Amino acid sequence: MATHFHMSLVYQARRAGGLDAKVRDLEVLKAAGVNIVAPIDSAPDYSRFRSQADYYETARRQSDKNFLVMPNEEVLRGELATQLGGHSDVLVSHPVFWSHGRATGQALVENNSTYGKIYHVGTPADMMEMAHRENLLLYMPHPRSKGSTGFPE
Repeated sequence: MATHFHMSLVYQARRAGGLDAKVRDLEVLKAAGVNIVAPIDSAPDYSRFRSQADYYETARRQSDKNFLVMPNEEVLRGELATQLGGHSDVLVSHPVFWSHGRATGQALVENNSTYGKIYHVGTPADMMEMAHRENLLLYMPHPRSKGSTGFPE
């Protein structure tokens, strides 16, 4: 059984004692028989790429041979969300560093000394190119509700 939900995973792990600490919400899901989760993390008060790195590391540490935490990012607000057709999610199977928006003349991909390859996604075509290159899954999690209301399925 799998589930998708909002959770402050990094915050909860830190509050419980560190990225390896047992997170109560995850323990409840395990006890209920859920073995794959795709929690949407809340954005902390520091850089986007550092936030992504912490999220990916926490997901890795919270996973084991019987329970998989797959990082999932919601694209709900802003120009990119509107262009994609409303509320969309990006499910990753490995760390992919990316930002919303791309300045005129800015490359889609650049190498960063700290995070390696990072994407600057400004359009649906950029998103699809990143998804293709990185084997990402894009989906609309709540058709006909939330930020997707009014968009065709």
